[in-house]
Amino acid sequence: MGPKLRILVVDDEPRALELFQRTLRGVGDVVAAESGKRALDEIARARPDIVVSDQRMPGLSGIELLSEVCRMDDAIGRVLLTGYADLGATLDAINQARVHAYLTKPCPPREVQDTVRTVLERIHNEPTV
Repeated sequence: MGPKLRILVVDDEPRALELFQRTLRGVGDVVAAESGKRALDEIARARPDIVVSDQRMPGLSGIELLSEVCRMDDAIGRVLLTGYADLGATLDAINQARVHAYLTKPCPPREVQDTVRTVLERIHNEPTV
């Protein structure tokens, strides 16, 4: 995939952020943000290739954050993580944030890695519509 890819992980739980950073460091350069607002600041500072966000966070939810990411730059990959199975949130994520993938926590590290790689390959190898 050429140069090292930039992955932004967003979660309000420090232990979850650490786990995602360790899990994804072999896939690309991982930057962490503990809130949607910090994530938006980070995106403005240095555009990531993909944003992996938890759904339930104070302030901006994952869907709200990824919807804003989609508005800012549709070429940034978007993956939503949630700790609960909620059909409504899934449909909102697909319709509002146009997420590329949706994972339920807890999610095995290999599944997180594979999902992020697949989304990145899709974004970098397929034309965007």
